[in-house]
Amino acid sequence: MLWASVEIATGTPASFAPTTGYWRAVFNTNTAFVNESFIDELAFAAGKDPYEYRLSLMSSSRMEAVLKLAAEKAAWGAPLPYGWGRGIACYSTWGASYVAQVAEVSVRADGSVRVERVVCALRYDSADEYDELLELLVAAVS
Repeated sequence: MLWASVEIATGTPASFAPTTGYWRAVFNTNTAFVNESFIDELAFAAGKDPYEYRLSLMSSSRMEAVLKLAAEKAAWGAPLPYGWGRGIACYSTWGASYVAQVAEVSVRADGSVRVERVVCALRYDSADEYDELLELLVAAVS
């Protein structure tokens, strides 16, 4: 079983065990979570911005394009209200699709966390499935 530890803005560690197994993407969801979480840890250890750190690792022009688009549309680097934060992640599944997301979250007075907004950029080379892809992206964020 995959275990992860997340520290929210309050500084309180939270442990959880994401479900593993055969969803639609055969472990890609879990792999993406682990990869991107580790990249965040590396960026933090290097004292780098998570977005800029990811850009420095890019070897795919397609992934770079979706990462830049998501960051641009989310106004990455713009000031946020007190108690808010932003996170960024990107992943490719079998080189067929490229996706990047920016999540804005806030910590309420009672300590609960609320997802305020998610910006998603996708590169998929088949326009035939646009409606289905849009539904999948909305469902994934929901």
